[in-house]
Amino acid sequence: MRKLVYAVLGLALITLCQLFAFAADGDVDTTFNPNANGVVYSIAVQADSLLLVGGDFTNIGGQPRNHLARLDPATGLADSFDPNVDGVVRVVVVQPDGKILIGGSFANVSGMPRNCIARLNANGTLDTAFDPNSTFSGFPGFVNSISVLAGGSVLVGGDFNSIGGQTRERIARLDAITGAADGFNAGSVNGGVLSIAVQADGNFVVVGNFTTIGGQNRSKIARLDAATGAADTFDPNPTGQPYRVALQPDGKVLVGGQFSAIGGQTRRGIARLDPVTGLADSWDPNSNGVVWSIAMQADGKIFVGGTFSMIGGQSRKFIARLDAVTGLPDAFNAGTVSGFENGIQAIIPQTGGKVLIGGDFASIAGQPRNNIARLFASSGPTAADVSISGRVTTAEGRGIRNAVMTLTDLNGNPRNVIAGVNGYYRFDAVETGQTYVLSIRSRRFQFDNPTRVISVVDNIYGEDFSAVPFVNKGFPQPVRAR
Repeated sequence: MRKLVYAVLGLALITLCQLFAFAADGDVDTTFNPNANGVVYSIAVQADSLLLVGGDFTNIGGQPRNHLARLDPATGLADSFDPNVDGVVRVVVVQPDGKILIGGSFANVSGMPRNCIARLNANGTLDTAFDPNSTFSGFPGFVNSISVLAGGSVLVGGDFNSIGGQTRERIARLDAITGAADGFNAGSVNGGVLSIAVQADGNFVVVGNFTTIGGQNRSKIARLDAATGAADTFDPNPTGQPYRVALQPDGKVLVGGQFSAIGGQTRRGIARLDPVTGLADSWDPNSNGVVWSIAMQADGKIFVGGTFSMIGGQSRKFIARLDAVTGLPDAFNAGTVSGFENGIQAIIPQTGGKVLIGGDFASIAGQPRNNIARLFASSGPTAADVSISGRVTTAEGRGIRNAVMTLTDLNGNPRNVIAGVNGYYRFDAVETGQTYVLSIRSRRFQFDNPTRVISVVDNIYGEDFSAVPFVNKGFPQPVRAR
């Protein structure tokens, strides 16, 4: 009987350890549940780690809060911060001095008139000196994007034609103290601005639903000179609608949205563009749905959120973490997500191996979570979290898609993945200290070294396969060990 009890306890301990190990791979942090009753569009983190959340909710963190709240980062509970915004908050930005900029589709903040943009003091009271008064033909003019520039000026994008006391169509730069518009003027912008990224040289990459901006015909994405407001030669010309733009540390331009081509290449939902030419590079995750949000992790990996279910050739529902070189998703996997048309709108990677997400969902990773959650997202490999990746190419170096890759352990258990766009493949959750047989098969090609023995001690990159013509079958080359 005692042996049976010990055996049961041992199994329980193993199970708990397994659950803990998987917690670094997209599972929900069960200690954090603010339970917002409406869509979360934006999350910002204060210097003291408190969380500012904006959206279309009236209750969050256990308290009635209209469209904007501040949450305890440990418990998810709302504190006394309560500006009482009367409309949707789409963007929240914390200034270096701790003051808080908000934009959206509202008319009053803290009982005072504020059309679609306002600034709050750190304690939640209204900064009465700052009132840009964003309007469109006399009505509130929506604000979708806010960036604080190096000199303190505030760059704003949205759907307005008057802001800061001046005629400005859909994009403006405002004085840091008064909110008055300065001399920056992109001229006639004939559609709303949805997202702006500020380059290291100070110029602005802008996406929206316009076809003219900065004095040029530009379909939905353009780059503006920070001094003159003129559009330069950067012209990716997407087929479809981009919604979000972000920059990598090396300056390359990430664009997410609902498009099928951009930068001269077929790209679905997400693409990476050369910052000089605007051409799409070989990075091609190939999303089968809309990408609403993009965030960079400190190690260079790229979080994307939206309403997709496949990306990088793998099943990933609404959120994925992509390799910056291959575009393939890593082991981070939130599993089953019950969500709606707005999907994942906000992604904030955190230190300590976690990521905050906001959007339009009711459950994630098998746990009920209304519109905001925190997931485990360890960036370092563990014993069950290394990968084997590579590329399948022709003899001329062109990528081969749809080749079947098989990884078999020494117990004879196989796993298959399909080489994706441009021939990239990846096996995740590979156990270290083990030996595997890696093989490839394709209907169209044969390979000079199709079966390999690999000993795994860490992540393996560049495990490439090169095809040879069928007429040159020859004999298999010796199996090599890694």
